[in-house]
Amino acid sequence: CASLAEWVIAMDMYAKISKEVEPKRKRVAAAEADLRSVTDQLKKKQLQLQQVESKIKELQESYDHQVAEKKKLEISIMQTQSRLKRASKLT
Repeated sequence: CASLAEWVIAMDMYAKISKEVEPKRKRVAAAEADLRSVTDQLKKKQLQLQQVESKIKELQESYDHQVAEKKKLEISIMQTQSRLKRASKLT
């Protein structure tokens, strides 16, 4: 009889604790689901950022190349103009 009473008391205590813990478990599960969702979004945004940074690097390299080419052409123009002036003095 004493064992049965202990069992009933234990089951009652379990039920009370379960009522307190179950909502907390549900909140934890919901928070974990939100965390997974936000983590997935973060990964997507990080990938997009990486792609944008890669494109920026590519464009910067292209820009630097074009600026260097422009400087070469400006020097070539100046040299050609100088030659034309000297050639016109010869004739």
